[in-house]
Amino acid sequence: MDRLRADLDARVALVHSALGDGERADEWRRIRRGEVDVVVGTRLAVLAPLADVGLIVVDEEHDAAYKSDRTPRLQARDTAVELGRLAGAPVVLGSATPSVETEGRAREGAIDRFRLPIRLSGAPPTVEV
Repeated sequence: MDRLRADLDARVALVHSALGDGERADEWRRIRRGEVDVVVGTRLAVLAPLADVGLIVVDEEHDAAYKSDRTPRLQARDTAVELGRLAGAPVVLGSATPSVETEGRAREGAIDRFRLPIRLSGAPPTVEV
């Protein structure tokens, strides 16, 4: 988080389920008051009361953790896409192994696909059989 804050020179809120109720409420209040430029977090972050949404990034969009198994059921990836549509903000669905739904939408031409030809680390992953 410190690197993100420094690189972006931004006020960052961190929202995730490991925060206590008080900490989560404090972050929510900071977001609502406009004291935050960037919200980073788990699927809960997509519901943050950010007034001006400029970009939404769902990293590892294929991950099952974005799908809630409790009621109300929330698929954060789909919620992020709808929020982006409503806010007029671009949505980046990042994944080396896209979900079936995202891959299908890309093949249909409903969303654009951008490929990164090299890994950030530059090295291929270690695979053991």
